[in-house]
Amino acid sequence: MNKIAGILMIGMLWLAGSSCHRKIMQPKKDIVYNESAQTTTYTEAPYGSLVIPGRWEAGKYTKGSGHQYLYRADTSTLVAAIGSCRSLPFGKQQLQGYAVVERYYELEKKYQDMQGQSTKLIVADSAKKYMLWKAHIDGIDQYFLFGVKDGDECAYRYLNLKTRKMTADVSIQYLRDIFLDSK
Repeated sequence: MNKIAGILMIGMLWLAGSSCHRKIMQPKKDIVYNESAQTTTYTEAPYGSLVIPGRWEAGKYTKGSGHQYLYRADTSTLVAAIGSCRSLPFGKQQLQGYAVVERYYELEKKYQDMQGQSTKLIVADSAKKYMLWKAHIDGIDQYFLFGVKDGDECAYRYLNLKTRKMTADVSIQYLRDIFLDSK
């Protein structure tokens, strides 16, 4: 009898643990593909949305960082996040606008340096409040964009593109267009 109870208890714990794991790894539900426009829209209410050219399928969502992974049939990966500037590690410093972007890039550069990877700043646009840089990670050039949109509250946009299917110039323009067209 105790053996059966033990087996049932292990089974219930496994089931509970696996269902929790699935909840954490499920993608956000606010990703919509528009067939006629051939765009994928990722929205994080109330902070805004990104309209991404092409069909991107939702992948895992990392709750801690707010990163939503999106995958395209050509094996490209786009990691996107939208959120309140107050939620950033330095959010209590009350930074606004481009100062948030500069601080984020400074921390990202330090982190990449600690990992033995260098970053190369490509665009620093204080008027449009974003920075775009490249880092060679896991054997591939990856492009990052971080910027803010000011509204009722400072909200950031984070993009990381990993692809072997686009040239450097196309990758840079792709991220820039997504950010500049974001709401």
